[in-house]
This record gives sequence, structure tokens and C-alpha cells, in this order.
Amino acid sequence: MVKVAQIGLGYFSQFHLAAWQAHPKVTALAATDLDPDRRQWARERGVDVHADPHAVLQVLAPDIVDIVAPPPAHRALLEQALAPGRLVICQKPFCTSLQEAEEMVHLAEARGASLIIHENFRFQP
Repeated sequence: MVKVAQIGLGYFSQFHLAAWQAHPKVTALAATDLDPDRRQWARERGVDVHADPHAVLQVLAPDIVDIVAPPPAHRALLEQALAPGRLVICQKPFCTSLQEAEEMVHLAEARGASLIIHENFRFQP
């Protein structure tokens, strides 16, 4: 059984949320986005929603963090999300430069976190 935090509620998040909600091993799901309309949209779909990503990570203490935010936000979100034993999934494009990507991979290794880069088009209905 796992707890999942999804950071970002843009267009592709609908596919992620539906998959997490349907997965039999997900016992808790929370999401966050800066936009109040997007947060309301997720609430209407039965998702526990917060405005602050840091709060979601602290309150839920998720096993999996699914980052579905714009690429310029990835580094800061990864720095918050990467924790020992945690699986972090990050939507591509992964980072804004090769150097930034290498730094995030090294940070994941240093913190003992697993990091996966995800391409949503492959799974889109």
C-alpha cells in the first residue's frame, strides 16, 4: 500500500490522477497546484488538495511523488521531494539543462531516492 502526492494539476494531470485513483494499492492521494481553479477541479474529483507542495509532502509523507508541473519548476520541486526511500516520478522535459539534470540525478543518489522520468504521451488514451 502506498501514499501518493501529485504536484501539478495541468492538462496531463487528469491522466495521472485517474490512474492513481484507480490503482488498488494507493491508500492516500493528495495533489497541489498554485492555481485555485485547478485545485477546485481536483477537489471535485475527490482528491485531497493543497496550495503548497511543501505542505503536501509534510502532511502526507508520500511514498511516491508524481511531478506534473512545468519544467522550470522541476528543480525546486525535486529538491523538496527527493527523500530516502521515496520514488519520485518527474514529467519530461526533465530539467532546463543537462547540468541541472545531472545535478538532480546526483541529488537523488545522495539522498537514497529513486527517480523516474516519465513521458505521458506514451500512456495517453
